[in-house]
Amino acid sequence: MKDRQLIHRIALSMLKGIGPVNARNLVAYCGGVDPLFTDKAVRRSLENVPGIGKVLAGSILGSSVIKAAEKELDYVRKNKLRMLFYLDEEFPKRLRHCEDAPVLLYVKGNAELDPPRSVSIVGTRTYRARQAAMLKNSWRPGERRAAP
Repeated sequence: MKDRQLIHRIALSMLKGIGPVNARNLVAYCGGVDPLFTDKAVRRSLENVPGIGKVLAGSILGSSVIKAAEKELDYVRKNKLRMLFYLDEEFPKRLRHCEDAPVLLYVKGNAELDPPRSVSIVGTRTYRARQAAMLKNSWRPGERRAAP
């Protein structure tokens, strides 16, 4: 894949005010990620994309996100990370069914992203002792439990 395509994928994930749902809407409406950043006709009609409107369209058009995305790509290469875009074959199958899953994942090493069994832990910005105790009491590292 060409650098410009990778930069556009990163830039899409960095757009202010554009979450994963709207990012997918943009890709579908624009016919891919690249036209969002390169096709003048597509860029002129961004406010017609469901969920975008005039304000978000203006922030996309005035964005300097490409330079930030170029720096991010340098970081990815320097740290030998893999990038998985939601349309890539390698993107985790379980996440494909989540409409608000990230559009871009960064992976280091040989992580198995589609194991037969897995545990998902969703983080929070506010630590609460009750949740920590619940997690601690429900599972111990190295412990094997039968599937329900």
